[in-house]
Amino acid sequence: KLVSILAENCLLQDNALDRADAAEEKVRQITEKLERVEEELRDTQKKMMQTENDLDKAQVRIRSSSAFSMTMSCF
Repeated sequence: KLVSILAENCLLQDNALDRADAAEEKVRQITEKLERVEEELRDTQKKMMQTENDLDKAQVRIRSSSAFSMTMSCF
């Protein structure tokens, strides 16, 4: 009977170790995915800032062009 209890405990321990290994692997995979998503977010934020800068420059050019056109129409 003692042998069967030891065998059962050994099996339970092996199963627990397998579950722990699987959980650690899942954490590793999720961490890698999180890092990729964070990098993608940073890239997207940089692109958004560049687009906003381009928009600001275009709006300044439009206003300058409109002001110039209005000045020229007075002549």
